[in-house]
Parts: sequence; structure tokens; C-alpha cells
Amino acid sequence: MCDCPENRWPHHSIPIASEKPRYNRSLMRAEKTTGELAFEQYLNDRGIAFEYEPPLSFTARLIDYVVDHPVNGKIYFEVKDIERSPFEGAGSFGAFDPYEPIRAHIEEGKDKFKDFSDQLCALVLFSQAIGVQLMEPHVMLGAMYGNLGFTIPFDPASGTSDASRIESKFLVGEGKMIRRKRYQNTRIAALISLVSYNTFTKEALRYISTDDGRSPEARWEDAFSGEAGISQEPTLCCTVWENGAAKRRLPQDLFRGPMDAWWTCDDDQQGPSFIGERRFALGIDKRTR
Repeated sequence: MCDCPENRWPHHSIPIASEKPRYNRSLMRAEKTTGELAFEQYLNDRGIAFEYEPPLSFTARLIDYVVDHPVNGKIYFEVKDIERSPFEGAGSFGAFDPYEPIRAHIEEGKDKFKDFSDQLCALVLFSQAIGVQLMEPHVMLGAMYGNLGFTIPFDPASGTSDASRIESKFLVGEGKMIRRKRYQNTRIAALISLVSYNTFTKEALRYISTDDGRSPEARWEDAFSGEAGISQEPTLCCTVWENGAAKRRLPQDLFRGPMDAWWTCDDDQQGPSFIGERRFALGIDKRTR
């Protein structure tokens, strides 16, 4: 079980260029994507004011959303819809790469933030495609730092290994934030997984496990009829995956709703530092504790 510290970090001012570049309105999209609409709904539900694709003083590029934080200044969010399932193109034996769709969109985010060397930026990922695992730590962190693998000490002299010392770790090499000899994508402070999560099954199971003298069948009927007050509508939730290689950090007073979570980097380790009350009660992240 994680505790939820309110970490406080030094605040940095955001420089504003004095000369305004040309604003290319031909780059503006006519319609918003499903992910953009979902992010807008999340921000509105949380009472967070934002601007959509505003003209910026230091670049002609259009960034999807800008939030003016009272302490950290402007924060720039680019939303990417992952439409391709990792199962597409899977081998005949069912092997697939869970990292590839996420890494491809990190690359797109890198290009979008090319002019944002001193700004505070985050990449929001949304998907309705089958198999895209935006809430799985080993997938999200693996996409950032390297494929999840195992190491085991081996003694070449004796030709033996010690299986009791096997360790799982992210193997540096394929990750988008850290390569073998350098950090990269340091302008992206965090990845934010935006997921439309249907809690009905978990909440219904919790409801029928409460003993009130009636049969489980009767309580199931309450759950499905609406008598139990359990919504069958999905809930938008955010998981913030802090980039350990980033130059700046997102303020932790954002994305702290009852269904949100944070994975922060402290003391060269990354783990859950905040899990929202409802999300915690439903055990959505129980495998990570």
C-alpha cells in the first residue's frame, strides 16, 4: 500500500519570447479526436481551466491543451489517440509487442515538442484499441525505459548460475526516455494514461459480497436494475507516469481525482505515490502494491 506524500519541488519560471511568430491556422484540425474530447471532459469534470490550440508566442506549432497553473505557469498537453492494436501483425505463435504503439506516439510527441526546450510538457495517451495496456506499469514504464526482462548472475568459470538471485528489471536499449549512453525526450515531463474505465463489475461484486440477509442473486438483480445505485457508465481516470529523465516535473496537485494515480521518481526508484480513494477501494492497482 502506498502512502500519498505531497512532495514539494523547486518551482521554475516559464520564459516567454518577446516576438510572436506567425500562426499557421491551416494546421488547425476541423474536428477533435475521441481522446481530445475525453481529455476535455476530464478537465471540465475536475474544474481545470484550459485553452485548446491557442496561438503561442514562441512557436508556430499548435499544442492541443494549455493549462495555466497558479505556481508553475503554463503546462502544455499533447493528446495522442492510439488506434492500432499491438495484436495487429502479431506472429503465428501469438507473440506481440505491447510497447510499440506507445513508443510510436512518444516519437510523435517528441516531434510536437521540438520548440519547447524550456516549457513544461506532458503527453496524454488515449486508446480504445484492443490490447493497448495504458494502466499496466510494466508496459508503460517499459515503453519509457526499456523492455522488461530478467537478469541472473552467471559464473563463467564454473558455468553455473544462481537462480535464487534472479531479478526482473527494465533492460536499457529500446526505451524512449533512456538509451545506453544518453537520456532523451527530456522535454516530456510525464506520460499520462487517460482511460475510460468501467467500474461496474468491481463495484457490483463488492456490493453482492455485503451480507444483508438476502441472497446473492437478489443483490445481483439490484445491481443490474439500478436499485443499488451502481453506475454502468465508464469513468475517466488518469495515471501519471513521471519521466525520470525529464528536465522538469509536473506539479502534483493535478490529476489527483478519486480514480487517478501517480507513479513518481524519487531516490532513483519509481513507484506509486498516490492512488485515488475510489480506485484504491476497488483494488484496480492491487498488483502494484
